[in-house]
Amino acid sequence: MNLLEVVVASALFAGSACGSARICALATASVAQDEHDQQLLERSDAALAVVEATLRQQPRPPLPLANCPLETQRLAAVVGLLPVPAGLSRRLGQSEAGTQLLVTVLAAGLGEPRTRLYSPAALGLCRREVSRATA
Repeated sequence: MNLLEVVVASALFAGSACGSARICALATASVAQDEHDQQLLERSDAALAVVEATLRQQPRPPLPLANCPLETQRLAAVVGLLPVPAGLSRRLGQSEAGTQLLVTVLAAGLGEPRTRLYSPAALGLCRREVSRATA
């Protein structure tokens, strides 16, 4: 084997080793990003679990109120006082009828938010009004 063959063989070996190292680094970075995204989603779910636990612990009146929109506003105020974990943001809204609380948790850098719809009537805090058309 002459010197030229040794140089060419070592250049090929170095090039393939470098390419393999890049592929390995990209795979590692991808796995790390996936794990980070999964942790953010788990934190989003945990934040929503705290919201739900807080709503379930609200005192129930002896006779449920007939005004669900008013109770929805009160629950929104209660949820608004809860701390938002770092890296997450929370939006509060109401259904069109105003009888349900919409809680959305967004993780920074992720496109899909986690959304839950809570009904004060389902929590026993107010009576669901039945319209005469459906009764």
